[in-house]
Amino acid sequence: VYDFFSQVIWIVALAIIYSMFADVTEELLLQSGKRLEGAIFAFQTFIEKSAGAFGALLAGLLLTAISFPQMTGAMNVPEDALARLGLGYTAAWVVLASIGIGFLSKYEITRESHVAEVEMLAATA
Repeated sequence: VYDFFSQVIWIVALAIIYSMFADVTEELLLQSGKRLEGAIFAFQTFIEKSAGAFGALLAGLLLTAISFPQMTGAMNVPEDALARLGLGYTAAWVVLASIGIGFLSKYEITRESHVAEVEMLAATA
């Protein structure tokens, strides 16, 4: 059940974020007069790939920092190692989610400003 709701929330979040990129593209077109869709979506792809690589790096650093046992079967991992892993994961999640929320809070395009931008773009087309 958790996985289902987690995936639903993730899909909704991605739909919102991708539409935000489209809105930013329109705003930049009005500000600069240049079409920058390719650059914006290329940057977005770069960020996604960088986040994946950073996630792998962060996971390795976390496992090293908590001295997670190596070459141990899944059933032989000590409980204190699992507790440290849970605490480290939670701390990393809170920090990274807070950073993400901070970036999203800088998004200033409202429904009204978007409608006005679309009307301006339609008038110039």
